[in-house]
Order: sequence, then structure tokens, then C-alpha cells
Amino acid sequence: MPSSTARAIFGLIGWSYIPDFVTSTLVRWARPYLRTPVTPLHYRLTFTLVVLSYLTYNFFEASLSTPPNFYELLDVSPASDEVKLKAAFRSFARKYHPDRVGPEGADLFVAVREGYEALMEPSKRWAYDRFGADILSCHECATQREFLIRGLIQSLGFHIVTGLALLFFSALGKSSSVAFWRYTLFFFHFASELSLLFSPSPSSPDYQGYSILSVFFPTRLAFQHIRLLHQIFMFFSIAVSRVAPVLFPDATDDPVNPLIAQNAAAILEKVKVVERERMA
Repeated sequence: MPSSTARAIFGLIGWSYIPDFVTSTLVRWARPYLRTPVTPLHYRLTFTLVVLSYLTYNFFEASLSTPPNFYELLDVSPASDEVKLKAAFRSFARKYHPDRVGPEGADLFVAVREGYEALMEPSKRWAYDRFGADILSCHECATQREFLIRGLIQSLGFHIVTGLALLFFSALGKSSSVAFWRYTLFFFHFASELSLLFSPSPSSPDYQGYSILSVFFPTRLAFQHIRLLHQIFMFFSIAVSRVAPVLFPDATDDPVNPLIAQNAAAILEKVKVVERERMA
């Protein structure tokens, strides 16, 4: 199973080459069936469709690769009370105790046991539902307020780095529609994350579960939704960077990636190549 860093690297490579390769292939394949010569508009629309399809694929791949939470490992609802959690852990221990499955199951059993012990403490359960297992390493945290402060500090790293990157790229060149949409995505993502963090957790009687992500992934927790939102934000940012220079070449002046900026200027040449092959 590749690491998250490796997946990110392969993802960037994929976004750099796959849309162009697939678009050129599709245009060449469709060329004999077109009643008119291939035009830049054909290439632009095909490229946009390919990017949107690849974006959809990345979304499903990211959603399916999310590791299970403690509730999912115990096979119980996140809204379960302490009685159901105890019964679920006993059932889990009977099936996956190292004495039964062997030493290779020790790591999973220890992780689930530590998770179960955390879920039995209201403050830790509240923190885990929002920030994941990493927050449980805060041994000096005892109250929800202390866990919240620590969790927010840990969460700020992603937003600080992303915000500085957006400002840096904006300072390199002229303002553009691509930059505007990146900032819009960034603030929408930031607001969505805050909403998830400050909303009631599934174990709370006030929980409603009406968010879109909760509808599609009812057994997942806020920290899992937030990690998926991080990936969605990156996917959409890259998709906008790829589509805008191609679909609106006259309205885009984006300095983020020179290769992306050259795509719009290269469209006509690619179309000419396809037409030369048609005449050959």
C-alpha cells in the first residue's frame, strides 16, 4: 500500500500528463467520425471532459482509501453508547485477540483496544471524533477545551501553508480568474472544516448528521471528512489550473505552473498535428 506522500507525488504526475495524453488520444480516435475538421474548440471541450472525469475518479479513489475509524473497526455506529461499545469490544476481542489469530494481529488489537479505552472517556471521545487518533497523544489535555485548542493548533498547519502558497503564487503574476477560484475554494474549504469541528459529534444527542458528507459516509467522523476535504481542495485547485488556461486562454494569466500556462498556446499546434495525420 503506497504512503500518502507517494500517492500525492503520483497524483501530481498524473494531473500533469494524463489529461493531455487522454485528450489527444480521444481527439485522434474521434477524428474519422467528425463531419468537420478538428478545431481548438473540440480539443478544449474534450480536455475539459477528461479533466472532470479524472477529477471524479480521484474523488472516489480518495473516499475509498480512507482508513476506518475505531467505530468501524468495532462494527458499531458512532452514536453507540458505552454499553454497546463494551459489547462490541468483547466481540472484537473474541475474534481478533492475538492468542486466537497469532502475533500478526497484535498491532491491530492493541490499536483498537487503545481506541476503545479512549472512546469510554467522554472528553477523549469528543476529541477523537473531531481530530482523530493523533489528538489522543496529548496527555496533558483533560477537558474538551484543552483538546479543542490543541486540535485547532494542529489543524492550522495545513491552512497556513496553503494560504501562504496562494499568496506567493498570486504575487508572481497578474490577477486571474484561476486565482479567484482558488481563493474561493480555499475559504469554502476552511469554512466547511470549521463547521465540522464545531458541530455536535455523532455521540451527542444534538447530532443531526445533515451534512452532505454524512449522507454519503454515515459511519465516518469529522476528522475523516476533513481529510477528504483536504484532498478534494487539492484536486479541485489542480483541476481549475488545468481547465481554465485551456477553456479560456484569453482570460488566464496564471504563474503557478509554466507548463500549464503553455497548454493553451499548444492547443492549436496539437489540432494541426491531428489534421495533418488526417490528410496523410
